[in-house]
Amino acid sequence: MSPAELRGLFGSYPDLSKKASMEAYMKNRFVFAGLPNPVRKALQKEFTDYWKQRSEAEVRIVVYELWQMPERELRYTAIELLYAIRRKWTQETLEFIEYAIGTDAWWDTVDSLAGKCAGVYFQSFPGFKAQTLERWIASPDFWFNRSAILHQLAYKKQTDTGWLEKSILPHTGSGEFFLQKAIGWALRQYARTDALWVTRFCDRHTLKPLSRREALKHL
Repeated sequence: MSPAELRGLFGSYPDLSKKASMEAYMKNRFVFAGLPNPVRKALQKEFTDYWKQRSEAEVRIVVYELWQMPERELRYTAIELLYAIRRKWTQETLEFIEYAIGTDAWWDTVDSLAGKCAGVYFQSFPGFKAQTLERWIASPDFWFNRSAILHQLAYKKQTDTGWLEKSILPHTGSGEFFLQKAIGWALRQYARTDALWVTRFCDRHTLKPLSRREALKHL
């Protein structure tokens, strides 16, 4: 099944009544087919099962193609397919991750790309971590800043607190909601592993009220 055929399958589903509410939830920034996640996952199963057997290079072509299509659900399929073949990733996989973060960015795609895809990539290819994160942290695009902050969400005891601090500190004074929220989320998540480190970090640094409140929410 090709991406175009998958798009046709999504569009022909008999109940697309959720379209308007899904678009409204995303502030009408994006086009949706109108498929709730359980329905979408069921419809894409044959597609993903086939492409999971192919090479990383072939899948990368497919996910790029999915990303060019207007319906947001196809972006979710692309992310899930890419993550499903994570054991096949190559150094070049980063090209798509960065492309996807920077294209029609919003929290629904960026958070998955950062917390799952980028997080796994940097563990698989640590040699690319420093140069990439330094670029993301300094980027004028706050979605890359957010990605740097959130990429360790699933790391737990493997969290590199040096990078956590480096990714947060340049943005503690930002008025951008999505950065304030990301700082609080990343710290709150790491507090499940090391509450003392997070408490001390919040004591040492001046955070926006939203970031601090989120960071210390469960402490």
